[in-house]
Amino acid sequence: GTEPADGSDPAEGGGTADAGPLRRLMSPVLRHPLVTVGIVVGVIALLNAWWIWTHRHLGGFDPDETSYLSTALRIERSIDPRYPLELLRAALGSGHGVAVPTARLPFLLLGPRDPRTAMMLQPALLVLVGVSVAGITRRLARPSVAIVAGVWVALLPTVTTAVQSYWYGLGAAAALAAGLWALLSSDGGRNRLVWLFGVAVGIMLLSRTMTLGYLPACGLAVLGVCWCDRRGLLRGIGARGLGLVSASPWYLLNRNSIFGYLLSFGYGERAELIGEPGFGDRVSLRWERYVNGFLPLSFPDNLVVPVAAAGVLVCAFATLRCLRGRPATDMEPRAYLAMVAVVLAGTAALVSTANNGVWFELPLVVLMVPVLTAALAQLPRPLWGVTAVLVLAIGVGNLLGALWITPWGLDRPVSHYELGLSEYDERFAPSRRDDHEAAAADWWARSQDLEQALRESSPDGRSAAFVVTCNTHLVNAGTVRMAAEMDPWAP
Repeated sequence: GTEPADGSDPAEGGGTADAGPLRRLMSPVLRHPLVTVGIVVGVIALLNAWWIWTHRHLGGFDPDETSYLSTALRIERSIDPRYPLELLRAALGSGHGVAVPTARLPFLLLGPRDPRTAMMLQPALLVLVGVSVAGITRRLARPSVAIVAGVWVALLPTVTTAVQSYWYGLGAAAALAAGLWALLSSDGGRNRLVWLFGVAVGIMLLSRTMTLGYLPACGLAVLGVCWCDRRGLLRGIGARGLGLVSASPWYLLNRNSIFGYLLSFGYGERAELIGEPGFGDRVSLRWERYVNGFLPLSFPDNLVVPVAAAGVLVCAFATLRCLRGRPATDMEPRAYLAMVAVVLAGTAALVSTANNGVWFELPLVVLMVPVLTAALAQLPRPLWGVTAVLVLAIGVGNLLGALWITPWGLDRPVSHYELGLSEYDERFAPSRRDDHEAAAADWWARSQDLEQALRESSPDGRSAAFVVTCNTHLVNAGTVRMAAEMDPWAP
């Protein structure tokens, strides 16, 4: 209710008839910051889609990716108008997450039946993340700041790597960011957007089981945004309940596998097998993951700590101003404090388990962008402008490196799958460029050979049960299963 009717910002020259040429050029950009972000991030998404199609090949996926890709292909294969319940059975049968592989169906139906086709959802999720972050930031700061935040998040190292990989973390991050954007736009829970928040919470829970740990953070967000209005608070609590109810059938159907895994590898004795036992070590690990989420590996080591500390101090200063009731004129205190509470509560959930996971912290890294950007925007305008240019320049350099274009002598970022695969074949090492031949000619061919042997040994070529041992990163039960999915068969 504090914005001009045309959406412009007088402080930024929007809507002024006597503005100079530059301001007249920027006026439509500032009047429609979310559209601007959608277009810019859309271009970034297309570049990532091109990279996926030209660089991710069968035989070069890590074990988790092959499992997730096989699930998506299996769900697509289950579509049969004669047996409509088969699709529902296939979608609900996975204990890892149902939302992301199911959302890939339109891509598989419209494009070739190829794992890279299923991966095209990742760039689409990137656009949703960018626009959602811009939407959140617009509730906290002026339009130009929202544009910087939306573009910056699409250039972050960890987000770029997640887009170019087939994991479920990006889907969870997109759902949580979109949900919080809806909540902040719901006028304290009084308009219908609050129910979109509930739907997004349900999708988040269906994206990845570890997101159960983010439910307390979502509750704090509701309290922070809707506290001043009883009706809005009840609607916010009801929306969060809607998310729980909508996700509960899948959790009930797969309760043994889901909670058996969470209670053993999440908070049981097996958690320390893939994590850190000590609390201090867990905090240190998350701090390192957060920093690496924003700064590329080529960033000078002697500048990492000062830059990270400066970011924390700026956010702390903005938080204190909000708590004391003296926020900047263009910042909504409750919205900013709610976002800070979500990040802190989410971090507390992550350090409560020894399991370090892969991209467990990605949703929080995404949400830190509007918090950090809005806080930095309280700096004097010249200093804010320099800071914005620097962070976007670092982000562009990271994107070019991730696309295997290495400007200014920077090292290309290491894709997460390369290190695991290179333990078995040095041709997958980040310094090499011949991994395509290794993936297709050697390792994918081995999985196809094994799949063919299983098919020939099954009774009349029907589905049969097999035990696969000696799994490696390059040949395992997942790669053999994917080979079967490419020539539809279900061993």
